[in-house]
Amino acid sequence: MSGELKNIISNSYYDIGIYATDMKENIIAYNEHKVFEAASCIKLFILIEYYKQVYENKIKTNDMFIYQESDNIPGINFGIINSFDYGLKLTSKDYATLMIIYSDNIATNKLIDYLGIDNINNTINELGFENTKLFNKLDLLK
Repeated sequence: MSGELKNIISNSYYDIGIYATDMKENIIAYNEHKVFEAASCIKLFILIEYYKQVYENKIKTNDMFIYQESDNIPGINFGIINSFDYGLKLTSKDYATLMIIYSDNIATNKLIDYLGIDNINNTINELGFENTKLFNKLDLLK
């Protein structure tokens, strides 16, 4: 690890973990065995599962979901969907786009319900991330 990166980490107030590799012999690692919450990084795995199911013809990008009052969970309404009126119809692709571009947590939870937590976790494991797991829909108050 470079001296500059070590300096940044040692002067940080945050608990930091890094693991990066070029899949050959170059590895940067610091606290690589420590468990961290994935936060919005988990959304990448949800997107991968989304497009995997599209590719396998299990779901369609134009499947429609309705934004409902029950989709609002206190503490997660970051993004854009909570600015709209209930009854809004969006496609699954719209939800996936809002999840990634705006980090919209309501869209994320709609997709978790749609795709299934077990399916998402199976894909995470298939990709070799054996220590990464989605336990539940996003709920920052739990």
